[in-house]
Amino acid sequence: MNTSQKKALLSVVVMALVFQIQRLLFLLFNLDSFDGIGSLDIALAFVYGIRFDLSAIVMINGLYLFALLVPIKLQERKWYQKSLDGLFLATNIPAVIFNSIDLEYFRFQGKRTTADLFDLFGLGDDIKNTLPQMAKDFWPVLLVSLIISVLIFHIQRKHLVIKSKLKSQYKTSNWLVASVALPLAFLGARGSMDLKPLRIANAASVGHPGAAPIILNTPFTIIKTIGAPTMELRFEMDEKEAALQFKREKSNLANEQFRPMNVVVVILESFSAEYSSLLSGKVGYTPFLDSLMLQGLYFSHAYANAKKSIDGIPAVTSSIPALMPVSYITSPYSANRITSIAGLLAEEGYSTAFFHGGNNGTMGFDNYSRISGHQKYFGRTEYGSKDYDGNWGVYDEPFYEFTVKECSKMKQPFAITFFSLSSHHPYSIPEKLKNRFPKGKLPIHESIGYADYSLRAFFEAASKQPWYNNTLFVLTADHTGPAEHPEYSTRNGAFKIPMVFFKPDGSLKGNSKRTVQQSDIMPSVLDYLGYKKNWMDFGTSVFDSTSIGIAVNSTGDLFQIVRNDTILQFDGMRSVALYSLSSDPLMKNNLIESTKSTRNELELLIKSYLIQFQSAMRNNNLRPSN
Repeated sequence: MNTSQKKALLSVVVMALVFQIQRLLFLLFNLDSFDGIGSLDIALAFVYGIRFDLSAIVMINGLYLFALLVPIKLQERKWYQKSLDGLFLATNIPAVIFNSIDLEYFRFQGKRTTADLFDLFGLGDDIKNTLPQMAKDFWPVLLVSLIISVLIFHIQRKHLVIKSKLKSQYKTSNWLVASVALPLAFLGARGSMDLKPLRIANAASVGHPGAAPIILNTPFTIIKTIGAPTMELRFEMDEKEAALQFKREKSNLANEQFRPMNVVVVILESFSAEYSSLLSGKVGYTPFLDSLMLQGLYFSHAYANAKKSIDGIPAVTSSIPALMPVSYITSPYSANRITSIAGLLAEEGYSTAFFHGGNNGTMGFDNYSRISGHQKYFGRTEYGSKDYDGNWGVYDEPFYEFTVKECSKMKQPFAITFFSLSSHHPYSIPEKLKNRFPKGKLPIHESIGYADYSLRAFFEAASKQPWYNNTLFVLTADHTGPAEHPEYSTRNGAFKIPMVFFKPDGSLKGNSKRTVQQSDIMPSVLDYLGYKKNWMDFGTSVFDSTSIGIAVNSTGDLFQIVRNDTILQFDGMRSVALYSLSSDPLMKNNLIESTKSTRNELELLIKSYLIQFQSAMRNNNLRPSN
């Protein structure tokens, strides 16, 4: 083995050690998210992670390693050596930065970052507007990245050096080393000797399912999701059989009279169930929302289909859950023929609009609203330049007031979607209202208080309007926010959100224990109104007493289905974990082998759900042809 080949080996070893250091930091920064996992499983995650690290490292350094392993005379040239050194830094420093992102970002999205991160750069000016504040708030990411990058630079300059004109540099044995090393490198990049290379989902299969984010590394998850818009389903199921388990096409079975009342869907930014004392039984920050839930029909077991706003909006408004490696709005399927609550009702003569105080273009919501059938979009441009929070857009309270005024101008009946803003990082609050709300233990808590205060102002203003009493209000969240308590850091608790249906006349009231999800909102609204035409969705009406409620979501490496107090985790081919949530809220006791009948029932149900979702996307079959 010559010096260049030794350098190739040492380079891989150095980066493998760096990835393990970053894995340890990732665990320490997000320790609360893994409370339910034993120390042995966490230790094993570091061992299993080596396979994923090597795969990412070899893919990142493929050209660099090839240039070092093949013994050629160019390796003696100084310019060639410096070029390789530059290539090593140019590929590995970004990998270190991406691997550091999830020290902080993981707590917001509950999974390792994937390639859809880059899609955000093309959606409006979000990155430009918020990058300075994010750099300030998430300085540990920058510090860790800088320290490790300097360390790599030092090692690369001082210890990974090729000695030029070394005797026997090109002898036959070195070609033999190359002939063995190159295939091994290829195998390392694949990470598997199976027909298909190592996948993100494999992380949940080799170790404890809950430890998969520890096993993975972010460069691996980014690489594996570049150009991969489809789901990784490794099973086959006949679609007719799937339709027997979960029916997508819906109709007004009760044949009720159509009730053309107004519909207002309010989506609250980052409102976790944990923040509501009514839902969590803990110190809460949403006194008005809690009071409203007690006056309406609310659900103790409501789940988000997503962990990001860009995914939560389609789930709530169009019943499209987030089950792909990329967001629907930025996927190749975004041109599919879709609709929404507002879109279907617009066809029945409703006036419809989407309200979001963000800078126009934020996450593509303006384009999505038009594609889904909203007739108008109201953003910061339509509102004006005042009341700007300096980052995302208009503060909640004044934009709620603006929304009420615009609704009063609309011809009735109308259907609107309102998406709040101020409880998004960096959690801006108007200067005049600072220190008015409980600060709690997390930075988001004070802004949740302000968002709840703004919601109260919205209802107070709306209640004075002539359209108020003839309106169905639906309130939920786009996704959860950072968690304070361990049960809300699990892969179940991290999706628990509020959901309430409210009628001013008090006709909807109670606390339902039914399992519900964001994608249930569209069928529920249509069912409640007595909508006469057929429609397609990925939910069930909360008013349908003949159906059993479920919630389906994805953690990036696993699909999950919740029914009653049971959650099943599925890796795209087989079930890997099952937990009883009532007796095991921290998800420590995997019952996958001891409850086979329940496992088989839920596995059949989630397979049917996933296969129909995949088919609907590929075949542009998200709404009936009539």
